[in-house]
Amino acid sequence: MPLKTLTALLTQQVDPPSIPAAHWPPIIKAALAHDLAPMLYWVVRQADAAAPAHDLESDLWQPVKSTALQTAARWEMYEDTLRQVDTALGDAGIPAVWLKGGILANTVYPKPWTRPMVDLDVLVPHHLRQPALQALERSGFQYDPDHLWSHRDTRGIDNSHHFALQGGMGRAVALELNFWLLSAPHYWMSASQMAWFHQQTRAVDTAAGRFRTLTPEAHLLYLVAHAQLQHAEHEVTHLHAMDVYLFITREAIDWDLLVAQAVAFGWTAAAERSLRRVKQCFDTPGLDA
Repeated sequence: MPLKTLTALLTQQVDPPSIPAAHWPPIIKAALAHDLAPMLYWVVRQADAAAPAHDLESDLWQPVKSTALQTAARWEMYEDTLRQVDTALGDAGIPAVWLKGGILANTVYPKPWTRPMVDLDVLVPHHLRQPALQALERSGFQYDPDHLWSHRDTRGIDNSHHFALQGGMGRAVALELNFWLLSAPHYWMSASQMAWFHQQTRAVDTAAGRFRTLTPEAHLLYLVAHAQLQHAEHEVTHLHAMDVYLFITREAIDWDLLVAQAVAFGWTAAAERSLRRVKQCFDTPGLDA
């Protein structure tokens, strides 16, 4: 099974030279389909450093290498945008909490460019969402009021949870200015639950600078709930499972606290389903219970 072999390679449970040549095309196809090509390229290049076993310049590997190089080039833009947004919000006195890929690339992935992204995600307090939007517009970002989530549902309930913006160099970077952690906020989350997340933050030092993000328990709880409640399983690629796998294996997690909060929020079914999927994909330590 290509996906199983791919995940075994990415978790370095299998050595790349042990893979028969005929097995590589479907593995590469799976990596490209699940946004895992940069990570595969890094793993194979690391394994080949001591004893070259693959021609990474061959036609077979060109899509993987090209994707990795494109991701690396885009990361430079993302890095500049991270600093630009953080500075703009900080100068306006608005606390910024970074979420998902933009911070995970810097903290749990081996290299930032091994984690592809389509946008950056930052969280601000709900009552400061308009000042935050204005601060980013002053710094050059453009707001898209017609974005998918910028609407009310059929019952007139405000269903938005973020502002979608474009900025950075040539306005080539998409930014989600989140003021709620899940869409349909009146269904999935209460104001008191959001307040808990805003209390669970920490500063992390990265190659791009110092940024604030959620504590390990809060971030992991958000990641697993987001996968099920926001996107549903059919929309989630193995990249999400990779995020969670690396997070669990590289961060110290207070599982008792995470479970207690999942129970308190009514997210136990969503969290369990998401974690089981990660377990199936990556045979993740700590998920046997």
